[in-house]
Amino acid sequence: MFIKLATFKKLVKTAYTHNRLVVCHVGEDYIISGGGWRIQVDSAHLPNQYKAVMVEHIGDMPAAGEGFEYGPDMYQQIIAETVNVVPEYDECTGEVYRPTNIMINARGNTYVVMQGDNNTYLYVNRVLCDMVDNKCINEAAGEYVPDFPKKINIKSDRLVWGNNVMLLEVITYCPIITFERWFIERMTGFDVLSMNNDILA
Repeated sequence: MFIKLATFKKLVKTAYTHNRLVVCHVGEDYIISGGGWRIQVDSAHLPNQYKAVMVEHIGDMPAAGEGFEYGPDMYQQIIAETVNVVPEYDECTGEVYRPTNIMINARGNTYVVMQGDNNTYLYVNRVLCDMVDNKCINEAAGEYVPDFPKKINIKSDRLVWGNNVMLLEVITYCPIITFERWFIERMTGFDVLSMNNDILA
């Protein structure tokens, strides 16, 4: 899996604490979701350390075809088949986005400005962006490095990272309408990544 274990722990704990942790076993995959993120992973490739994080909060993982919502005040079975799977990376038709060096602070969170192939911009919570770490993949098991995230489609507000083991879907969002956001939106059409490279050169 290409995500940091420490960040995964925090996300699962936060989702559970707020009664927003959903875990389903659909086909051969587990789908794990919280506020603003979803992970879909081949059940045979969920590392024991990550599975232990789940078991700490929910007990046994759902059996095939099962799904539940979890939290201190929530234990509710849901119909796993009704849960939307994360779109396969190759099926996403939107632009590929790359992180810039621009960040926005808002309401206690930091958001990374992501630049698309057509010099459009989205905002991703830094916690979600930074948890992607290629050093975490299991090359010995045949896992390969994921590409940069891709927008699901032109109208979507979600980005997907993916490889042959897992998919990570995050909601793009920035809860401010201030000078910073006004400024960033007016940068649409400018290639910030190239500007950064020129400065570094």
